[in-house]
Amino acid sequence: MTARPCTTRAAIQLIASGNASDPLIGKVVRDTARDRLGQVMGRVGPRYQLRPVKGGREWEAKPSDIEPLDEATRCERCTKIKTARAKAYREGRRVAVHGLTVVLSRHLRTEHS
Repeated sequence: MTARPCTTRAAIQLIASGNASDPLIGKVVRDTARDRLGQVMGRVGPRYQLRPVKGGREWEAKPSDIEPLDEATRCERCTKIKTARAKAYREGRRVAVHGLTVVLSRHLRTEHS
């Protein structure tokens, strides 16, 4: 008996079925081994795939090194910048929105990369 090759669609379904029930997928967590924040993109085998919050190259982390973050433990400066940017957006202040987006990007790059 020969093994049937796995099609791309079957592989995607197989991977997706394993990740669908994982509550950490899409959440922001701290990788305690590297002391970095990252968004959980998926899980392959026993390890999680994390990506920097602002985007960038993924890295792997052991489940024992993952520390989920709740709203209270997230970066206070990020929250303040995002709140100010949302308020400026609602008020239609485009220049302020752009400026705050730049500030947030620089903050993420320097503090969370």
